[in-house]
Amino acid sequence: MPTINDSPAGQTQFDPRANLLAQFCATSDVRDYLCYPNRIGSYIYATNGWIGIRIPDDGSLEARECDKLESMPAMFEVPVAEFIDLPALPLPNNCKACSGSGREYKEPCDECDGNGEFEHGTHTYDCKRCDGGGGKVQLAIREGLGVPCEDCGGTGHDKSQIASVGSSTYLRNLLEKIAGLPGARIQIHANGCHAARFIFDGGEGVVMPCRV
Repeated sequence: MPTINDSPAGQTQFDPRANLLAQFCATSDVRDYLCYPNRIGSYIYATNGWIGIRIPDDGSLEARECDKLESMPAMFEVPVAEFIDLPALPLPNNCKACSGSGREYKEPCDECDGNGEFEHGTHTYDCKRCDGGGGKVQLAIREGLGVPCEDCGGTGHDKSQIASVGSSTYLRNLLEKIAGLPGARIQIHANGCHAARFIFDGGEGVVMPCRV
């Protein structure tokens, strides 16, 4: 939900900070408050539950008041001795759903009319032809550009791949998001089960480790 500001020329433009926050919100989650930026104290937070950032709130960005992330500000107050450069990440594995193409080629299932399920009497059943997958089936013949792969978000990368930083392990795609931030530096907690802190130009963040 980008905020539009007036430019000196009288035109409108998107605030890049709003796009940044959107990148760290969940795209879909039953916890709807994770799907948009939240205003808490003097900061605006954006998180998908695994990784989160905050930037100073100057009142110009759109965000919601939230009372369900009370514990999140404390994660940013843990003392940090030193931030270090993020080490080089391993090459990404291909997404299994799209074979690394980042695209998928599907069409509505004609057995369930694209619903993914059907009703019989008082019961509802998943469609067997499309396995209840939103009423879509993979096309044997691929034509055109397709649509972004739902499994990897169009990156072509395996979202379950892990990578190590120090003694802790994280989802590689989260570390890649951090690496893409300007001036990003990270600090790994001595306890590998605790969130790592990172900073970047204009804000700071936390990322949760994986338990392997």
